[in-house]
Amino acid sequence: MDEHISSIARQIAGEAVAFEKGTTGREPESVIVAVCDKTLIVALVSQLTPAERATAVSAIGAAQIQGYHRQLFASASENLRRRIERIAGVSVGAVTARVDVGAGTIVEGLATGSELDLFMFAGSARSPAPETSQPAGVACAGAFDCR
Repeated sequence: MDEHISSIARQIAGEAVAFEKGTTGREPESVIVAVCDKTLIVALVSQLTPAERATAVSAIGAAQIQGYHRQLFASASENLRRRIERIAGVSVGAVTARVDVGAGTIVEGLATGSELDLFMFAGSARSPAPETSQPAGVACAGAFDCR
């Protein structure tokens, strides 16, 4: 693993934690940063507060909570975007937030591409994924802060 890329991933993970704490007053449950070739993906995973969970019981309340978190992330993420661009030296193109009110989970993501889809497991993965080999010349690194 390229130490420079690994260092970038760790720095970005630290910025993501600081961003979430500054925006919501809480640290994220986990932060995942993946850097591979020309692609950077940052995902922050948090839990809804008890009050948000109570509001999200109805369909109208769920829509309000989803809209609130999407808008909060869209309006507050510009500073995080600039910090990531400064650290990584690449522009961030896609920013999105997904709220699963049933699971009580919020996933916020940023990526260097123009589009980003986030997928959430319904539960914990049973075992680690097998090691995969990278094509020659492609350096990948990840920083995972699973609290």
